[in-house]
Amino acid sequence: MFLRSITLILLSSPLLFGQADAISVVTGRTVDLAPGEVTFMFGVFVNSDVSLDQVLEATKSLELTSGNLGGVSSQQFGPGPDQIRLVYQFSLTTEFSKFRETSDKLAALRRSLVVATPAMELQTMSIAISPSEASREQARRRVLPQLIADARQRGEELAQAAGLTLGRILGLSEASSAPVGYVGPYAPSSLRTTFSLAVRFAVE
Repeated sequence: MFLRSITLILLSSPLLFGQADAISVVTGRTVDLAPGEVTFMFGVFVNSDVSLDQVLEATKSLELTSGNLGGVSSQQFGPGPDQIRLVYQFSLTTEFSKFRETSDKLAALRRSLVVATPAMELQTMSIAISPSEASREQARRRVLPQLIADARQRGEELAQAAGLTLGRILGLSEASSAPVGYVGPYAPSSLRTTFSLAVRFAVE
């Protein structure tokens, strides 16, 4: 299991004035998840006459496609109108276990592009580490019943304080944060995610 710690957070629990038939409660739990994926963001700098097909051919060791392309921008590196480079911006996501392997591939490609024809330059922009979708969903399924129980307990306290009896659930609304850790000296490294649940109860 990737669930290392869970902290209860009662975010809010307002009694909805003017709606004596319902009480709404919002609860949340924070979960520590293990790294599962790593995403490399990098740019390939080329002369303005170099096409995307040429870039993909030159970077075929990474098995990139047009689906990895995040955007294309231009960069002025001199005063002349012909001193413009294009920057093809790519993202590449792989399993966290392949972090070192992918880093080595990028380093080797960076060296080979310098002497390629046409010449190209690869620059890494960021490296983001995140939990896998499977681990997030596993954590969500485990936490959801606990969130409902938390909400019901708080709802019963509110109902009792108001002289009411808590009834059935009328509605649910889920939300969660998207934890990402960045490799670098000034970036966050936490992989925690918070699952929150808004529950609306009937009251009698």
